[in-house]
Amino acid sequence: MSFEEELEIDIKERLEPLATLHGVEVVDFPINKSGIQPTVIKPRIMPIFAGEKAGEERSTDQVQQEVDVMVNVWVSARERHGINGLYFCKEKMEEFLLGYIPKGCIRKLIQVDGQFPDLETDNWIYVVTFKTSRLKVQFDDSESGPLLLISTFNENIS
Repeated sequence: MSFEEELEIDIKERLEPLATLHGVEVVDFPINKSGIQPTVIKPRIMPIFAGEKAGEERSTDQVQQEVDVMVNVWVSARERHGINGLYFCKEKMEEFLLGYIPKGCIRKLIQVDGQFPDLETDNWIYVVTFKTSRLKVQFDDSESGPLLLISTFNENIS
C-alpha cells in the first residue's frame, strides 16, 4: 500500500470517534468529483492526500530528505450553524487532528489553510489543509549505488 493511501486511512481512523460522539459521517473521498456534491443528511468529513513539497537534502552520503506533506479535509453539511452545522463539525475535526502525528510522518499536523471551495452545491463545504512532514531516505541498493574504485600501488623494492 502506498504512503498516500496509508495516510488517508490513518486520518480517517483518527476521525472515526466523531461518528459516535457527534453523528458525523467520516468517509473516503469520492473516486470522482461528482461524488463531492450530493446533498448530505448528516455532516460529512472526507480526508484526502493533497500533495508534497520537497525540502533540502539532509545528508552528503545517503540521500535523506524531509518532505512536507499536505492533507485536505473536506467538511460538508446542510447548515452552517448548530450542532449539525459546518462550523461545529469543522471545529471538532480540528480538535482531533491538530497536533496528531500520522503513521509514517515525523511532525505533528498543523493547519495551514482553510477555505470555502468554489463549487455549485446545495451543501456548505469547507476545506481545511493540514501539513506534516515525513523523511524520505534513499533506497540502499548496492548494485545501483556509486562505483567504488580501488587503486593498488605496486612498488619494486630492490
